[in-house]
Amino acid sequence: MSKWKKLYLVVNDGGDGDGEDHGAWFNPVFVSADGREVKLSSRKWKTAKSGWGKIGFGISATGKPLKSGDGKAQPDGLGTHANSTIVFDVPKGAVRFKAQAGLANTSKGKGKIQFTVSDSMPSFAAASNSKEGPHATPNSPIILPHVAVKALVDLEAIEACLDAVGSVNSRSALWALRKIHDTKVVDGLIAKYSTSSEESLKADILATLIRIYQIEAPYDGSWWWSTRPDTRGPYYKPIKWEGSKKIGAFVKAQWDAGEHRDIIVAHNAKTRSEIKGVDVASIASAPVKPVGPKVDLSAIARAKGQVGKMSIEDVMLALDNVKGKVKRGEELFSQQGCIACHTTDAKQPAKGPFMGQVGAVLTREQIAESILKPNASISQGFATVSVETKDGKALVGFITAQTADKVEMRDIAGQVHIVKVANIKSKHELETSMMPAGLANSLTMEDFASLIAYLASQKK
Repeated sequence: MSKWKKLYLVVNDGGDGDGEDHGAWFNPVFVSADGREVKLSSRKWKTAKSGWGKIGFGISATGKPLKSGDGKAQPDGLGTHANSTIVFDVPKGAVRFKAQAGLANTSKGKGKIQFTVSDSMPSFAAASNSKEGPHATPNSPIILPHVAVKALVDLEAIEACLDAVGSVNSRSALWALRKIHDTKVVDGLIAKYSTSSEESLKADILATLIRIYQIEAPYDGSWWWSTRPDTRGPYYKPIKWEGSKKIGAFVKAQWDAGEHRDIIVAHNAKTRSEIKGVDVASIASAPVKPVGPKVDLSAIARAKGQVGKMSIEDVMLALDNVKGKVKRGEELFSQQGCIACHTTDAKQPAKGPFMGQVGAVLTREQIAESILKPNASISQGFATVSVETKDGKALVGFITAQTADKVEMRDIAGQVHIVKVANIKSKHELETSMMPAGLANSLTMEDFASLIAYLASQKK
């Protein structure tokens, strides 16, 4: 490398997906012509990025002390995670680079990684057995629509887009309007909704209005996105704007009228809009047969504590260092509203997914992830169902019992409703879980760890 100006240390997935790909450059040094060595840890990198977690000397991607696979400490090793590129300036007089490349012990021997050393950014062909998702497949037909929508937004072509709503170009027009925060858009969409007799179009208009209920806050330098992907959306720091009040009132009016409540529920949750008055727990009349306590899960989810102020990735990393107390976790199981939809004793009346054996089925990390990201995996048989009755009622919940004559449902407040099959006008499953995201937001890391410890102890 005597003629190199830059050193590129590249770590890529070895073709089996990037899970557990905790890589490391052990004992990395520059070597001069006379054999003298300069530790890489004594130099500062120019740029560094990784696919997950932390990058640093003496630490693994999890932030824990870096060790090789045989457990030996590696204080001068450079830990990272696929896919990663770290760039250094080559010091004057260096003719070789020397290091051992391998998996950090936090990988638990499960990773498969490709290491590359180069004087420039290398290009790689995708591995034939790569587990990349659909985004890895080129989709050239979508390029032109994206460009067209971007142009419409930049031109602020509000009138043209509103005129196209309801036509063959309705989908593209609404796509563009979802990105334009202007009161003319709000007024125009409400007018279109009021004159349309097409229910699918009205549902699309409602979804668009909810999408623009909030807007991204101007960046003032007091906060940042951290070094990891943030999965919140569609706005990182949402705030209300001039059109929010009118949108909120209109959506609430449709909710009260029983219009497209499944659409309102799904998109209100998806966009984190929290439109006032849209309360899943109140969409039906008083329950026929109440069982268990009534819990305001929405209020619990809105409370913000230490967990609510951290990204999911940071919470998962911090959880490795906090054990928690089982007894405290049992108290939190009631306090955080878990008892509204879950039981831990087989002798108790059945509600939602049974938690009495969860510790034998899921790992500590999987339990934590299921709480932080409830929509990622929905227990079989507990999909959220929307039911509309012939007498004008709407229910959202999961089905706990069903016979030829009646359906028993439990809503988000843990209340039971009985619906006669003969009175059901329509019934369909929703894509989102009835368990709202954010139920752990109000907790400290110690309390969250205690809740996980309690659930992990359930192995009956």
